[in-house]
Amino acid sequence: MKSVDELFNETYERVFYGGSYYDGVRIKEPDEFDLCLLLRFPECKVSWGIPGHVMVKVNPDTHNSTSLKIRELFAYKGKFLLTSKFNSWFKSVVHKALRDYKSPNQKEYSIAINQNKLKITVHDHGPAENLVIRVHNITINIDLVPCILFPGEDWPEFIIKNPVRSKVDSFSVAAKSPKRQYDIKKPTRYWRLSFQEQERYILEDKGCLKPCLKFLKLLRDSLHHDQIASYYLKTFMMNLNKEKDDIFWKRSLSEVFMDVLEEYVEVLEERTLKYHWDGKYNILSHITQQQLESIAGSTRRIFNKLMDTNDPDVILDCFRNR
Repeated sequence: MKSVDELFNETYERVFYGGSYYDGVRIKEPDEFDLCLLLRFPECKVSWGIPGHVMVKVNPDTHNSTSLKIRELFAYKGKFLLTSKFNSWFKSVVHKALRDYKSPNQKEYSIAINQNKLKITVHDHGPAENLVIRVHNITINIDLVPCILFPGEDWPEFIIKNPVRSKVDSFSVAAKSPKRQYDIKKPTRYWRLSFQEQERYILEDKGCLKPCLKFLKLLRDSLHHDQIASYYLKTFMMNLNKEKDDIFWKRSLSEVFMDVLEEYVEVLEERTLKYHWDGKYNILSHITQQQLESIAGSTRRIFNKLMDTNDPDVILDCFRNR
């Protein structure tokens, strides 16, 4: 990608391996991976937008050659960067990087590595480009997620302070526009804040926290609560961790999980899950009241069932797919 696009080459900083596998909370086969490609855009700053999101502004008076390219490619009225233009550019970079591997049928790419032929198809997946890689009978999904990286000195004042500043003194934004709950004229001016590196440290060395998160994901899947993204469950656990001391997580897993599940049910019933970094942002607000009431009701029934039994078969049944 660096060899086919001058701007990508100039701004690429490093890759961060994100997602549930690298966080140690994946419950399925390790066949999905997130690669966050961190880019540094010179003379760009974040400014307050709406809860959970910021606008990215480039210096309109810049004479920096890279900044001039950024302004020309992505800026709205020479000022605020647009996620739509950024995503279109990144998509073109990915396809340019793969163009020499195009298969005769023009629908996939083919790369030979150590006598193995990899078949690759590319799909849009939100702000990411999703690579579906097939070799023999194995399929792997890789999301390439471009993010703009900012130094700690630009940490937004309207969110909580960096709790692991000594370990990670930076943050990033992803080209993901707000969901429909916000009535805004130009949604593509708003970028989603991202603190994946901080979140990994928050989840580390917390006793039963990660096992409880895995159980919540299993329960979510068994109940087919498709509206509840894995990141929502991760957010719930981070919020809960902020309220609890280390002793809470060092008790028996069964005891901790039942306390966690009870609090999770209450969050669903209240229909409010605050974004860990900006409490003004309710990340459940785009889900309808009817959907949340249904999700809360079925989760409450499982909680009551678990409270009333010690039968291993009954407990296992609660986590089976329905």
